[in-house]
Amino acid sequence: MGGGPVQAGGQARGAIQVFAAPRPEPRALQAGSADSEAPLQEGTEGQGLRQTGRWADVCHLPPIKGVCNYKRERWFFDPKTKSCKSLIFMGCGGYNINNNFERKWLCERTCR
Repeated sequence: MGGGPVQAGGQARGAIQVFAAPRPEPRALQAGSADSEAPLQEGTEGQGLRQTGRWADVCHLPPIKGVCNYKRERWFFDPKTKSCKSLIFMGCGGYNINNNFERKWLCERTCR
């Protein structure tokens, strides 16, 4: 750290300490992603999520269609019919903890 004054503990006086913020759980960021590399908590895809009891609220959120021109089919859970339905996702929004899944089977396993 150069030849400047050093405080107890070996830190240079005036040095900036950087602390890493806790990382969010990978599944929280990719609840509807089939391509997520995050390890499952237990069971098979979707079942591990359902068993934790933390994802039930995701299934009751309104579906996010996005605001760009991406136009890709995605899926959302309709709590009224208790089924997964198709929507045209426009991109830009809807990737985080939302009722928006890349695959129908992910929607079904997460929300049923």
